[in-house]
Amino acid sequence: MGLGSNPLWKDENGTSRQDIVFDKGNLTSCLNPGEIDEANLIMGDMSIDFPQVPSISPSCKVERDKDLTLNLMTMVVSIPGESSIDLSNCTAVLINSGTKTLQINGKASQIRYIYTTNNSGINVNGAENGILINDTTSEVNINSSFDPFVVYSRGEVILNNVSYIRVISLNNINIIHPNVSNSTLITEEDIVNNSNNLNLNDVNIFAKRILFGSHTKINIKGGMLYLYTLADSERRNNTVLFGCWFNGDCAWIGSSLRSANIGTSDEPVLLFLVNSATFIRNTDTVNINAVLFGEGVTYLTWSNIDTQNYRGILVRNFPNTEPLNIYFGEGVSLQFDYGIINTLNQNYWFVRKFECIRDDPLPYAQTIQTLHSSY
Repeated sequence: MGLGSNPLWKDENGTSRQDIVFDKGNLTSCLNPGEIDEANLIMGDMSIDFPQVPSISPSCKVERDKDLTLNLMTMVVSIPGESSIDLSNCTAVLINSGTKTLQINGKASQIRYIYTTNNSGINVNGAENGILINDTTSEVNINSSFDPFVVYSRGEVILNNVSYIRVISLNNINIIHPNVSNSTLITEEDIVNNSNNLNLNDVNIFAKRILFGSHTKINIKGGMLYLYTLADSERRNNTVLFGCWFNGDCAWIGSSLRSANIGTSDEPVLLFLVNSATFIRNTDTVNINAVLFGEGVTYLTWSNIDTQNYRGILVRNFPNTEPLNIYFGEGVSLQFDYGIINTLNQNYWFVRKFECIRDDPLPYAQTIQTLHSSY
């Protein structure tokens, strides 16, 4: 379901809509190392380019203070106590239910754009081939969606057993059913897990934080995590570490997890941390299989973890004014595996295959020689 751009929304030239904008810190070219402190210059913060509501023909509008139901298959709006309204000649529609709710279901024969500017809540049930633009702060519930559907919302979005969806929210995205697959989740706030078992399969996430919760099983296979918790803050160890440990401003945070598997050997995760630290505590075992690109001050931290297994590659673009503190306690296994980057290259073209590797007979002397990380 795409990364920063929406593959289902194209302009007249066939160009996909760009949903997010990155702050590049005024960097316009890739300068030579030593000329700039790139980690301090590139902010890495991002914002959502929320769609504007266009001018829509009156014949494609339905506005009532009633519970409304849109069937995408027929493009008919059902209204209690009134005759239904046929919108089948409309590609873009405006439907407002006022103080009542809006229901959306059915599979459209082509992509339909559903705008709403006044409702008390929206329920999407098994809808397909639609793009919903909720230009209000009301709550959107997505239930059992298994084919392409896109939601833009200024309010919170709740996911209940979904796949092949794309969610762009200015508020939290709340997961209440454990399974999310083949989807893209973009938010300027948090991904909040409220399920007992969180299973993310090939899910791309752009968020400030992922709140794993407590006493849950975390299983993430494939996909990408772009976490920019303190991207707009100063690049200092104390800012990032204390912000995470004492204020909960962590890229991901979890406690007393029944299991924590972030990536597998066959399906690793592409992980970006922007001026962020992760934190897991009071958990038996944490397994991470990933390529991690760190921009700014970035740390993987923990407390009271019995066993930690890290496999993959860690590339940090750390500020040259800050000391990089690395500590490995007991129960930590670190396996350098540069083959993992070639696995991720199959799905993410910008993760470049590389040849610039020197293997010393001693494992701790293995190094990656790069001028710039290519992402």
